[in-house]
Amino acid sequence: MKRILVVCTLLFLCLAAFAQDKPAAKTKKEAKPTAAAPSGMPPMPKPGPEMKKLISQLGGNFTSTMKSEPMPQFNMPASTSTGPARLYAGPGGLSLIETVNATDEHGMKFSGHGIFYWDPKAKAYKGIWCDNGTPSGCMEGGTGNWQGDKLVFTGPMDMMGKTYNVKSTYSDFTADGYLFTMETGEGSGPMQKMFTVEYKKSAPKAATPGK
Repeated sequence: MKRILVVCTLLFLCLAAFAQDKPAAKTKKEAKPTAAAPSGMPPMPKPGPEMKKLISQLGGNFTSTMKSEPMPQFNMPASTSTGPARLYAGPGGLSLIETVNATDEHGMKFSGHGIFYWDPKAKAYKGIWCDNGTPSGCMEGGTGNWQGDKLVFTGPMDMMGKTYNVKSTYSDFTADGYLFTMETGEGSGPMQKMFTVEYKKSAPKAATPGK
């Protein structure tokens, strides 16, 4: 009898210990903690009227035709290259991105990529242009502003060990496209046309029957 009481006591103690170790049943579904919004953080920036105008005027899908003038000082003969160009809004609409790929009559391929944005401190457009014909890979695009119905960029450019003045103009805006002209000059000398690019809006692709 005494042995039975000892066994029962041990069994009761084990059951009590098991009950203490068993986690209490959840009576209510616990809500997942939500991340609190950072306090004092400024709102995300929005594009101003300058960028909206730039994207509206220059954005789109185009066929670009670039006509280069003969420039002996740069060992550049006259040439014409054609290819697709796409200009579209960058992240948040705070920049304009351009990608162009073209081939000239000799089969030489040109590819370039540019980013343009509005600098509120300088109160001017700025940009950087990279292509496969620039020895350093990229170059700054100077500063630009609207002059009436033309967008004009000016700034220095280093070529062949010399610094040249550069003037780049977007003009002749129509519903079908626009014209880009680059001129260069050394020192106080006259500006000379380097090349022009005609941007003509690409026709939308026809829908495939049955799709």
